[in-house]
Amino acid sequence: SLFTLATAAFVVVLLTVPAFTALVAVSRSLARGEEVPLAGFWYAFRSYFARSAGIAAAGGLVMVILVLDLAFFLQAPSVWVRAVAGAWVWLIVYGAAVVTVAPAVLVWMGRGPLVTLKQAALIVLDNAVVSAVLMAALAVLGAASVVLGAPLLLLFGQMSAFLLSSAMEAILERYRLLQEDSGKAGEGL
Repeated sequence: SLFTLATAAFVVVLLTVPAFTALVAVSRSLARGEEVPLAGFWYAFRSYFARSAGIAAAGGLVMVILVLDLAFFLQAPSVWVRAVAGAWVWLIVYGAAVVTVAPAVLVWMGRGPLVTLKQAALIVLDNAVVSAVLMAALAVLGAASVVLGAPLLLLFGQMSAFLLSSAMEAILERYRLLQEDSGKAGEGL
């Protein structure tokens, strides 16, 4: 039934986002040159589980609402109302980018689910080009994983986490440099 399918999909999402968040945390540690034991993944999974499950639930709810809105606008009899559906497509793409970046924001900032989603939304808006390139790279990686099958599919999560960690490091370094420049400019006044 549809209810069983929806429940199964919800459970998969609630487990996938915490697992991906743990992969991002491990990837961040490895990129910094830290040694991560095998138990490090499970530690990260446990420590980020509740917050990342909250991100999955909130992000999933927003995405369901956006898709239902899109379906509503596409079924409208008026051409003008259907034209509004184009904006909903972009909102769905933006929502997907926010939910994709949110695990990295959670690992770097360590806040609650709603604050993390707000910060991820601002980071995606402020870094539109980096976010678009990241989403395109993840889409190509995902398509290649499906086409090439098991060997690449097994590594998809870690490769995605590494790409996201690298992008997040670059974005936060840019913010650090901007903050230092504004501090120096403030001293000269």
